[in-house]
Amino acid sequence: MVSPPFFRLLPCPMEGSFPLALCADARAERTDADNRAIICPVQREMPAHKGYDMSFFDDEPTQATPATPPTRGSGEDRAPDHQSVVTRRLIAAGAGLLILLMLVIGVKTCSDSRTTSQLKEFNRKASQLVADSDSQVGKPFFKELQGASSKGTTALQENVNQLGVLSDEQVKQAERLDAPDSLKKAQTNLVLTMQLRSDGLHRISREVQTAISRNSTDSQKAVGQIAADMRAFDASDVIYTLKVAPAIAAALDDDGIAVGAGGEQVATTSFLPTIDWLSPAFVTTQLGGTATASGTAAPGNHGHSLDSVSAGGQDLSPDTTNSIPGSPPPAFGVTFTNGGSVDESNVQITIKVEGGPAPIVVTKVVARSTAGQQQTVQVPLGSAPPIGQQVTVTVTIGSVPGETKTDNNTFTYPVTFT
Repeated sequence: MVSPPFFRLLPCPMEGSFPLALCADARAERTDADNRAIICPVQREMPAHKGYDMSFFDDEPTQATPATPPTRGSGEDRAPDHQSVVTRRLIAAGAGLLILLMLVIGVKTCSDSRTTSQLKEFNRKASQLVADSDSQVGKPFFKELQGASSKGTTALQENVNQLGVLSDEQVKQAERLDAPDSLKKAQTNLVLTMQLRSDGLHRISREVQTAISRNSTDSQKAVGQIAADMRAFDASDVIYTLKVAPAIAAALDDDGIAVGAGGEQVATTSFLPTIDWLSPAFVTTQLGGTATASGTAAPGNHGHSLDSVSAGGQDLSPDTTNSIPGSPPPAFGVTFTNGGSVDESNVQITIKVEGGPAPIVVTKVVARSTAGQQQTVQVPLGSAPPIGQQVTVTVTIGSVPGETKTDNNTFTYPVTFT
């Protein structure tokens, strides 16, 4: 399409001159390549020249049509409505909360798993530690003391000192345990348990040579000190039994870990075989010394023989398995004879049950036995024995000062408690 003629009205350079060109249409329109409407400048009205009556193609001016703004596409250029924005924000917030919840659950699960592993590991190591203390230190130590007067003093001292070194190392092991927060106090008490045992060993090792010496005055004093030092071992057993083991069991239970049959086993301990070791008379007997209240054995023959043992209404046989009711815990009837020529005092009778989860040891002191007489003493077991499994029951009557024959002082029986 041909564009309409476009002229520019040029002013006359001098007053009175004619215009060089006239605009055929004072307001003409043209369209460029972009189809955008371009409005030409409005017509400029020239003043009429004096003396001339001129007409500038007096056409009626037309109204310029305003340009129509381009319409936006119906797709991506359209601004989102408010409801869509809110919906997208809610979805994003929900996704964020879900991710946060998953992270929290994941962290808690990992934390719970780590705590459970720590509890089990602490129980395992603590149980192993007290078991080693009982078997590697306590048992050999008391074996060294029994009949110590017949052993070489140098070898005895060295053996006790070595046990003291091992006990010191066990204290350090207790200190190095990695206890979870719920068992920090239990660990402190476990360290105290090991420390009491170590201290007791070192103190007794300083007295044992004097206790078995032939100097009656010094010997009695040393024996009394050894008996007093035995209280450290008794205290260690009490602390572990009342403070450590229950705390471990409670922490495991709180974490949902089964304790007991089919679950985690919390160790028991019995470092001190019997509280009779707190008695100077018992210590003297176990050491094999000849000291009495006056420092020497009374003149004459001394000693006892173990005759028989009964329980549950039957005499026990050392050759076959004996079936004994275990509930309630039974009492053992121990029959023995004073085969010497002298009445004896403070005679020790010990019952030991081995083969269950933990040994059971009970002792009864017979105030007096009459020379040449047989007597029977009832010794209650006290603790519930293991049911349904074979164990070994050992019955011993302690030697007395001046006794030289002791091969008839102990009987051993295979037993099943039912």
